[in-house]
Amino acid sequence: MTSSSFSSDASNISTSTSTNPTALPSEEALEILLSPDGYYTYLNIPKPDPSLLTSQFASQHPSLASAPDAYDNAIDLDLVKKNYRRLSLRHHPDRKTGDPETFRILHRAKVVLSSAKLRREYDL
Repeated sequence: MTSSSFSSDASNISTSTSTNPTALPSEEALEILLSPDGYYTYLNIPKPDPSLLTSQFASQHPSLASAPDAYDNAIDLDLVKKNYRRLSLRHHPDRKTGDPETFRILHRAKVVLSSAKLRREYDL
């Protein structure tokens, strides 16, 4: 798969109007999951605004500076779990269409996006 076809695939997933993630073949799923921001793209989760991480944002918005968890609450954890479950059914190693490596990375994506501390590190 060429890089141009990869970018068009990734944009198709991230711009879909449905909240249901699309399960791709294992090789394509791995390419997306291993790309920058691939966890958000493949699980179809909107990425939080990176300005919530910076101190400049806190100085411009003092009312939100007192709420350090503004960035931590920027993701719907129920949506992460729901989308992970749908994709994990497709990629589970016990299934005929499953792939252990894709499933392992998909599980890591769920863990990272569910944890505020790991998500901050991933987003840097």
